[in-house]
Amino acid sequence: FALDITSPSSVSSSNVLSEFTHPDMGYTIGQPAVVPLPNGKFGVVVTSGYETGSPDGKIWILDPNDGSIIKTITVDNSGDLGPPLLADLNNDRVADRIYTGDTDGNLWRFDLVGSNTSNWEAPAGLRSGSTPLPMFVARDGSGTRRPITAPLSSAFNKDGRHMVFFGTGAFYRVDDNVVPANPDIDAFFGIVDYGTQTAGRSELLEQSILVETTSNGRRVRAVTDNQMATTHKGWFLDLNWDTAYGGPGPAGERVVSRALVRNDRVIFATLIPSKDPCAFGGDSWLMELETFSGGRLDYALFDLDNDGQFDDNDWIDVTLPDGTTTRVPPSAIAPDINIIKTPAVITGIGPNDDEVKVVSGSGGQLMQISERGSTAIGRLSWRQMR
Repeated sequence: FALDITSPSSVSSSNVLSEFTHPDMGYTIGQPAVVPLPNGKFGVVVTSGYETGSPDGKIWILDPNDGSIIKTITVDNSGDLGPPLLADLNNDRVADRIYTGDTDGNLWRFDLVGSNTSNWEAPAGLRSGSTPLPMFVARDGSGTRRPITAPLSSAFNKDGRHMVFFGTGAFYRVDDNVVPANPDIDAFFGIVDYGTQTAGRSELLEQSILVETTSNGRRVRAVTDNQMATTHKGWFLDLNWDTAYGGPGPAGERVVSRALVRNDRVIFATLIPSKDPCAFGGDSWLMELETFSGGRLDYALFDLDNDGQFDDNDWIDVTLPDGTTTRVPPSAIAPDINIIKTPAVITGIGPNDDEVKVVSGSGGQLMQISERGSTAIGRLSWRQMR
């Protein structure tokens, strides 16, 4: 629906600008995107959503004034499509690219080139004839496809290439709240867009969860800091404290909410359903990783000892598989207020421009997490007025 809410206290049927439906439309849980288009118009971009019953997904670009279809993009042989991500690549405030994920683990890309809508399609490197090909397929370590239902995020990496960030997992279907005896292993991915297909995990840098422990009464988690090579086309982190690192193995952890990309960090919330399928809620971790490698940052994020400082006293000891012990900054903290989603961020706290993450739990709680501000702000400039 498109509504004119200029005067919200007096909305009536005359304020309904348009209504769009289609036989191929399922449950449109995700939020549509409203963007300027290369043809000089504004468009509303919406996908066909979930449980469509169709083997092919649809992306519709609609005129917001009357709901008419500006362009239909058919995504052949797809799963059910999640919400679209629109990207402006040259900072002219016009959408250049559409990304979307699906429940079969496919990550799709379509380019909006020029004013002729017939040219709005997958790029040549992601197309076989007129049939689009996925840019990436999210799989677990055994090769099983994992659903992408979380909204996507993106940013440019240090080489000026576009990256797409997302986690896998679902929490809307029947039995999604049930954690089986041998849970699936979902992951978080950062994929570099080269305009061609990425073969899979073998072309990505792997990061791992090293430890989960308690420090000053707070549950925290540390991850590896493996370094990117020129051959890597992105990175991934399995949401699993593996037995190889002394952990208990998978717990059904997944990502179903949008990640934030802020300077040198990608920030996302995970979800672990309660082990009792009849119980309420579950658990979550607030993860903060280095944006372009997925590894841990080299400075303390969380003020674990509540002294108002972010220093070495906020690091934790980790025993590596070879038996050596090292001291590292945590990469995640557990709010312990049941399930959380994407946090709100309040910046400019104190003289060092630190931050507060505000998260709400599924039990109705609200929590503030004090954090160090980014150390990767870069060069600042100004214009002197006389």
